[in-house]
Amino acid sequence: MSVPDAVHPAQRGSGTGEGACKEQGNRWLAATLIALGSVVHNRLVLDAVRVVVRWLRLKRKAVATQKTSEAAHTRDRRMMITAGVTHELRTPLTILKGRLHGIEDGVINPDVGETSRLLRQVEHVLAIVNDLDTLAQYELGRITMNRRSVDLCEIVGGVVADLKPLLARHDVTIVEDYAPVVLYADPVRLTQIVTNLVTNAAKHSVAGGQVLVRITVQRGDVVISVLDEGPGFAPEDKESLFAPFWQSEATIRRPGCFGTGMGLALSARLVEAHGGRITAENRSDGPGARFDVMLPVS
Repeated sequence: MSVPDAVHPAQRGSGTGEGACKEQGNRWLAATLIALGSVVHNRLVLDAVRVVVRWLRLKRKAVATQKTSEAAHTRDRRMMITAGVTHELRTPLTILKGRLHGIEDGVINPDVGETSRLLRQVEHVLAIVNDLDTLAQYELGRITMNRRSVDLCEIVGGVVADLKPLLARHDVTIVEDYAPVVLYADPVRLTQIVTNLVTNAAKHSVAGGQVLVRITVQRGDVVISVLDEGPGFAPEDKESLFAPFWQSEATIRRPGCFGTGMGLALSARLVEAHGGRITAENRSDGPGARFDVMLPVS
């Protein structure tokens, strides 16, 4: 819309009467206001369009940056897992290769003791492969759960009994405190969870220390707690505790802290598959770490 003549009719000297001039002036004012309003409206619309276009460009850039970041994170995670698998499989396979070559060359006598040593390495490799398969099945949403009613005290007590020789080697005593609980869960998966947690506690405990394994019921959840008296973990390591193949620098340097770095990662995923959650904290009542597994009663 064009803006009307900028000269007011009263200033044109057209010779019209006062009433007519006033009427023409009103029409001129109305037309001028409408035209100016249209100009202002168009400018506002144009500015709004520019703002929207700018926002869309920024959003598209942010989405592209996020996708790039996610792709880099996925790539780094895959590389970390690949490096972890390579590292963990290399040692037992190297031992197997070397000893089998020794047997073939007649350097090593293939007696009963040697067979047992070779079997231990094979079992180590098989355990790594089984753990990897479980992690992969979980990530793909294909993990199988054979749930039934189980006596949780029986399962946890059985794990502790089986691990007592390991605890004795670390000069660690275990304290058990179980509330009676019947849980609808997969007994094999529960055994894996508790085994990994107690093994982890044993590895990080100090000589002469204690590991406390406790079962309680809190707010409708069954809580399995494993507490050790070791050095605990650094605050910056907390987010990485349940990552596959991750081990802190302190763990790597600590004598006797052997392992694949998959135990806690596997436990966390098996807990989630049960509809539960797992937490890790440094103890507030003294040195050591505390892991709590919360599982729904029903």
